[in-house]
Amino acid sequence: MAQLETNINKLRRKDPDLADRLTPPPPEAGWELVHSPSGDLTAGRNLPEGFYLIHSSMDPRREAAEWLACQDIPEKMIILLGMGLGYPLRELAENTDWDSILVVEDASLFRLALAGDDFSDLIRPGIEFLIGPDPEPIEKRISRMAGPFSICAFLPAFNAHREFFRRILDTCHMRLFELRISAKDDFSETVKILLDEIRK
Repeated sequence: MAQLETNINKLRRKDPDLADRLTPPPPEAGWELVHSPSGDLTAGRNLPEGFYLIHSSMDPRREAAEWLACQDIPEKMIILLGMGLGYPLRELAENTDWDSILVVEDASLFRLALAGDDFSDLIRPGIEFLIGPDPEPIEKRISRMAGPFSICAFLPAFNAHREFFRRILDTCHMRLFELRISAKDDFSETVKILLDEIRK
């Protein structure tokens, strides 16, 4: 657990509230770290239908690179829905032109990621971690996004907490809709009222 403690100490300097939330382990979700043939870690847990892996059982880094190649990222502000053990985040941070990355993940899986790898290069200005399980603070943060953003979803992590991520995804789509409408000169009072009613 030395790596976990090192990462949490670094995170505490950037986001002390999040570090405090992660110091006691979140409710056990059954995740365990598994070594792949490439030497990199993946994470899995037992489900009724079998053992579910978040990353490739063979080469998680290659999988993340192939995932990034399939992403459409027109904006420099990025919301990443699900990072697993961090491979998709590292690909975004190292191989895209970004201004900010907001990372949404479940607390149990995020804590496992911090235990499995050195995040010292990812806990830095411009990268913000929005960690569940409570979706409301995350929704409030996304609703304050001042400009358009790209949405990237790492589906194995997304599907592991589908209800949580679907709610966040809906909030992202609503905020993008609001930003598109507000950018138009003919932004009508009727649309404003509609958006207010939807938010209630």
